[in-house]
Amino acid sequence: KIFNIILNNMKATVNCSHTSTIFFVGMAGSGKTSLIYRMSKKFTSFKKNHYIINLDPASLVTPYSSNIDIRDTINYKKVMEEYGLGPNGAIITCLNLFVTRFHQIKTLLEIKKSHVNYLLIDTPGQIEIFMWSASGSIICEAFSSNFPVMLVYTIDLLKSFHPLTFMSNILYSCSILYKTRLISLLAINKIDITSMDFLRDWISNTESFDSAFIRDHFFAGSFTRSLFLTLDNYHQKTFYTGISAFTGCGMFQILKSIDAFKIEYELNFQIEFEKKILNKLQYLNIFTSNNYNIKKVNKNFDIKNSVNLDDIDYFNVLEYLVFLKSENEIIYKNRICQY
Repeated sequence: KIFNIILNNMKATVNCSHTSTIFFVGMAGSGKTSLIYRMSKKFTSFKKNHYIINLDPASLVTPYSSNIDIRDTINYKKVMEEYGLGPNGAIITCLNLFVTRFHQIKTLLEIKKSHVNYLLIDTPGQIEIFMWSASGSIICEAFSSNFPVMLVYTIDLLKSFHPLTFMSNILYSCSILYKTRLISLLAINKIDITSMDFLRDWISNTESFDSAFIRDHFFAGSFTRSLFLTLDNYHQKTFYTGISAFTGCGMFQILKSIDAFKIEYELNFQIEFEKKILNKLQYLNIFTSNNYNIKKVNKNFDIKNSVNLDDIDYFNVLEYLVFLKSENEIIYKNRICQY
């Protein structure tokens, strides 16, 4: 009853204004930066406000104009000279230095989030440097705690003709999925150069992938086939689409996927909150009697009583859950996935 009362009072005033955060991850040369530039142009044409954040301190030139750039505050070459580091060590050090002031960026984005629809984040081409470093984890978790977050893993189609190379990309994307626990999209880039029909065939038909190794009678081929069969469930449930960052082909599909993932993120997030709410309700025994009312509940949350401090935040969590439920209803009603 409490839930329905609050929900009815708030439905008219709730608007879905969450800023979507998109991390672009992939091998060096796969087209992450070009894809961000192309998506930025699309967002501009759709009049969608967006911020671009560059986290690659070693990049010399970017086709887009970034709103927040790690290169503005940290000099990559000076870090190499001062600390006597190699290229990869310098990138890690730059990210660590950047994270020490990341709270300032987070505060700025919190202020601007009501006016920004999307955050596009460009990461270094050395995947392991960002995804498996302490600074990369801090950045991902900081955004995840405030915004719906998803990962776009870019794959170079020209380097995926050989099954071994393609399987290595799949393993990378799978490991990133388990590391971050975030929704992921496989963006197969450079379809303007060649067709990706063979990849669709491999993903949908394990026999087709297995036939590509008929002539390769060595350990790596046998091991790759075994891995592909093991990850068959991952292949079937992974969202993937072909794109061309150069011509813009496939951009509409990836934009629809991003908005659909935003809904999925919020729905899953809501489910987790519902589980916590149910556990809290059971713990407090609010519905053990029909005589309980709002006044009685308020008395149970008196700080002077022997109640845990976590229980005091119950109504705050419940109120947030109601807002989230109302926003999801508005999302489906307005069909924001359609462009």
